[in-house]
This record gives sequence, C-alpha cells and structure tokens, in this order.
Amino acid sequence: MEINQDKIRKLTLPKVSDLSGQDVRQVKRINASNKGIEELDDISACVELDYLDLSKNSLTDVKGIFHCKSLVTLNVGSNQIQSLGDIWKLRKLSILNASHNHLTSTIFLDKLKNLKVLILNNNSISQLTNVIKLKMLNTLILSNNQIEEIDLSSLVNLRKLSLSHNKLRATPDLKHNVEVKDVRLNDNKIMAIRQDLHLNSRLQILDLGNNRLKSTEEIKVIFQLTELKNLNMRGNAVCDDSINEEVNK
Repeated sequence: MEINQDKIRKLTLPKVSDLSGQDVRQVKRINASNKGIEELDDISACVELDYLDLSKNSLTDVKGIFHCKSLVTLNVGSNQIQSLGDIWKLRKLSILNASHNHLTSTIFLDKLKNLKVLILNNNSISQLTNVIKLKMLNTLILSNNQIEEIDLSSLVNLRKLSLSHNKLRATPDLKHNVEVKDVRLNDNKIMAIRQDLHLNSRLQILDLGNNRLKSTEEIKVIFQLTELKNLNMRGNAVCDDSINEEVNK
C-alpha cells in the first residue's frame, strides 16, 4: 500500500484501513515516506505487515510498530528518533534503515539475529553495542558517526562495510571478514593499515581517502589484494596519483 495523500500528521489504524481499502490484518506493505507524519499509533493489528517505510517524516519514536512481528524490512531513516527501544522484539527483521536520526546507542540491536542489512549512517553513535551478535549481517553502513573503534570479528558474512567520516585511527581488524568486498574508510584519522589486510583477498573496493597515512611501507600490503579494482588514497600525505592509477587501471 502506497499512501498517496499529501500529508498525514498521525498514522492510525483507521487511516491505514481507509487508504488501503483492506482489512488492516491483511495489509502487507506500507509506504508512508515523506508524509509529514509526527505521530504513529499502535499498528500492531497489521499482523501480516512485512514492509514498512516511514522515512523522511518527523517521528521522534516508533513505539507503535514493536508488535508487528511479521516485519522484515523497516525504513525509519531521516526522522528525529533518539532511540529504537524495543525494536529487538521484531525477530524477523532482515533490513533496518535508521539513518539520519539522533541515535547515540545500538543497544536496541539485541536479539535481531536475522538482520542482514543495517544502515545507521548520520547519527551520533560513538560506541557499538550488540553489533557483534548480528552474525547474519552482510551490509553494515555506519558512516558519519563518532566511532573510534569497532569489533567485527563475528560478522563472518559481511560483504559491505562503510565507516567513513568517523574517528578511526587505524583500519579495523577484518581478518575474520574474509567475504568482504567493499570497504569505505575515508575521512577518518587513520595513521596505520593493519598488515593482515592481505587476508581479505576478495576485496574489490577500498576507500582510504582523506586520512593520515604517511609511510609508503604501510601501504605495501594493499598491493597484495589481487582482486582490488577500485582504490582511493587521495588526501593522504603518502599519496600521489600513481598509487590510485596502479590499482584502478
């Protein structure tokens, strides 16, 4: 169900029923992006709901969805949410986008064991809690936060990682993430590259631009990545265009 009405201040069950023309118990999808929603009623009666897009609204919380146990995909990006509280109750959730909010913690991730895609960029997160428990995760987007260090050792299915625009001082330990293909670490404070990076032999995209790398000795490990197709090192003291061209040719 796509909501075509221009603006809805409060999303309620009667509103869902009116707009869908269905019994709320049969509604499977709701797209309510950019509808000026400020309040969300309890919509737990939507027992078949598996897709919900509430992005680009003015929500400060999403308490009304915590009993929609069939939800698989949830997008609450670009709101004013400070906490996702009991979202851990949504045990079937596979894709969660809560980017561009005011989140400071990831403690809410507890028990979301089926999560495969987690998008939390542009928040105020400094410490990651419970991310290590998300062993099914293949995509983790955490750019534009306040992260200084991260433990990814249990995320063995990880394929895409973005930690750009954070406060990292070294590349994260990725030796257990052997499936990873795309790593974005640009615009941090990275002064050192882990020398076991060569273990990530499937890496195809590596962005280390705008960091604090100075030593040519440090970056030699990059040239052991035989599958690498796209490398960005610009904005580092060690870099000249020939390094990027060597890999990107």
